[in-house]
Amino acid sequence: MALLFEPVAGVVALLSQQEETYAMIASLREALDRKAEAQVAGVVSSLQTSLRKIYTKEICWVLSGDELDLDLNNPADPKFLTLGNQAGLSGVYAPVLALLVTVAVKQLNQPGKRPSAVILDEAPTLYIPGLEQLPATARSNQVATIFGAQDLSQIEDLYGTAKKNALLANLNNQFFGRVASYPTAQYVVNLWGKAYVKSESVSENKSSHQASVSKTQRLHERSRVTVQEVLSLETGEFLGQLVESNVSSFKAKIRMQSRGEGVPIPAFRKVDAYLIRENFSRIRMEVKALLEKKEDPVGLDPVRRDPVRIDPTQAPTDAKPTDSAQSEGLDF
Repeated sequence: MALLFEPVAGVVALLSQQEETYAMIASLREALDRKAEAQVAGVVSSLQTSLRKIYTKEICWVLSGDELDLDLNNPADPKFLTLGNQAGLSGVYAPVLALLVTVAVKQLNQPGKRPSAVILDEAPTLYIPGLEQLPATARSNQVATIFGAQDLSQIEDLYGTAKKNALLANLNNQFFGRVASYPTAQYVVNLWGKAYVKSESVSENKSSHQASVSKTQRLHERSRVTVQEVLSLETGEFLGQLVESNVSSFKAKIRMQSRGEGVPIPAFRKVDAYLIRENFSRIRMEVKALLEKKEDPVGLDPVRRDPVRIDPTQAPTDAKPTDSAQSEGLDF
């Protein structure tokens, strides 16, 4: 991320020296070769504008450490990862949180690991690419997906109609409490479907000579729940649809459990503003040092224009005594 705020030509030259990134920046490199600096400036400016909000010393402090391996359900080293956002800065932290969740989910969703869960409270506040397919693909790997939202309209605003529908279709067990939105209530009504209800009518005929009573029974198809029922559920009352259960649907009131007294979580590490600032300065200095390097174990052949391996032990015949040491400097 810090590289994007350095001169473009130096960054492109550095990334062109690496086999992994050579093809990724081909368009930028070709634009610079054509002297199309204005085009490159527009692309880089857009990237810098997007990243400027999260390029802070605090976020760099969190992301620059290696205290946590995101392979959370590794049988040899299982762990929990809890992420939280801050209300006033949710838009700033959301991209970073989404990145961490995306990487962690890819590690979770692999066969042969411990059973695990992805629990997302207020999920529509965070856009996670490919989340709509996670419940379906992760189920076979024993990964449960719990997606909590206030209303279906929130999901549609963030993911769009198609992905919202795909997500809902892949969530097998669904629970709904009281909602204030008619479309959401109608979705619940449609989800529960209809049932045949038997009705009976009695008619009585009287005359001066005789009296008769007739009964008529009919089957009517009616919705199992109504929109009004969904809109007027009490606190703690839920409608649920289940699969692989002896009960396919239910309407119940869940008792509120006492959580007891909370225990404050101690700080994992005492960090002051000085350490955070020094870490930020160190990152910037390391980036500048990378750009100042003249040689690297992987370089570009100016004739072939593709990455070739350079043996750092083979120094040119006219090299200075320090050239060989400099060629061993970078380690990516």
